[in-house]
Amino acid sequence: MPLKISKSSLVFIFSPFLSIYFIFKDIYYNKMVGYFWLVILFSLLGYLYIPGNNGDKSYYIHLYGYFSSISIHQAVAYINKEMADFIFYYIIMVCASVGVSFSVLSGIVAGSTLGIIVVIYRKTIAEANLSKLMTLVLFMTLIGAISLLSILSGMRFYLSLSFVILGFYYCIVKDKKTVGLIALLFAATIHFSAIIFFLAGLLYLLFNKHLLTLKTAYLLSFYFVFVSPLELLAPSIGIESIYVDKLLGYTGGKEFEITNSGHAIFLFVNKIWYFLFTLFVFINLRHNRDGWFQVLLILLIVANFTYSFPYIFNRYAYITLVVFVFVLVENYRVHRLNYFFITSYFILSMTTTSLDILVDRNHFRDSFVRIYALTLPTIMAIDPLEGKRFTKGTI
Repeated sequence: MPLKISKSSLVFIFSPFLSIYFIFKDIYYNKMVGYFWLVILFSLLGYLYIPGNNGDKSYYIHLYGYFSSISIHQAVAYINKEMADFIFYYIIMVCASVGVSFSVLSGIVAGSTLGIIVVIYRKTIAEANLSKLMTLVLFMTLIGAISLLSILSGMRFYLSLSFVILGFYYCIVKDKKTVGLIALLFAATIHFSAIIFFLAGLLYLLFNKHLLTLKTAYLLSFYFVFVSPLELLAPSIGIESIYVDKLLGYTGGKEFEITNSGHAIFLFVNKIWYFLFTLFVFINLRHNRDGWFQVLLILLIVANFTYSFPYIFNRYAYITLVVFVFVLVENYRVHRLNYFFITSYFILSMTTTSLDILVDRNHFRDSFVRIYALTLPTIMAIDPLEGKRFTKGTI
């Protein structure tokens, strides 16, 4: 039997960006090769992306350069003293020590973040018996729900949240509690803020996944939409801790300042999802018992709790945006009638992604609209960050 090589593979080896049509055609037929090449393509985006001076990636590049100039013992001491979590910083330290370029590390992190989500998506739709068109529409919605700029620049935070999604998938959807809790705890070692999801998952399991209790907690959490939870946290404000300092930094000093009408529209569109999801939950609250629906309730409780803090609210939104796609898959499998929410969320995710690209168009142009980005060999022949200097953060 002759060996068949997909068109997406042949074109990708020559030019990854020209293979996009063939990749999505493979995904339309739910072929594993299409998902694989899309993850690799995303890795290349991470490899090529050149951040602005204020992006998280700029700080990590600066830190990489610092670790390259000191010994491993000094780097370990620095991480233990200065960082609230450690896994990601140890990875940067190891790469700096052995000479793996930061561009390569960026590509690996971007591919890993998307890869975890894609694996969960494939496992979820395998049980749903979706049509080819619905498979493609929901996957495009998933890609739209993933903030391209956030993953490429945020790196550490979004890698952490991919493990949060994996943890909830195992401990609530698949009822593999130990594996799920380990994944949730591991996420917190990548980014300390993920600890809230570990605690939420653990608490729900301690209540034996009692759905009525979860639904009641969800309804009660709307109290925090109107009253800041800082009033409850006030006794801990005076405690000297790196974690308390981080909390105060996110809640007190990182509010959104609306600079113009375009920015106001951008922020408004990026919050529509909350009202769409809330409507979906209220319609399905009485009869829906799906595992992903339970995860959605937990995430919306966190959303309500952080509603008073726009910066945290929008950061945590990423995981809720991704999980809602899995909720739609499960709901469609059972009811086959939720076209309103599928269509609405597809339009919303495409709109927000387009706005993300529009807002950050200069960085995207500088990173991807380059002659060397046309072919895979020329991409791999250069280091996009070579010769560039980043100084974000005090080291």
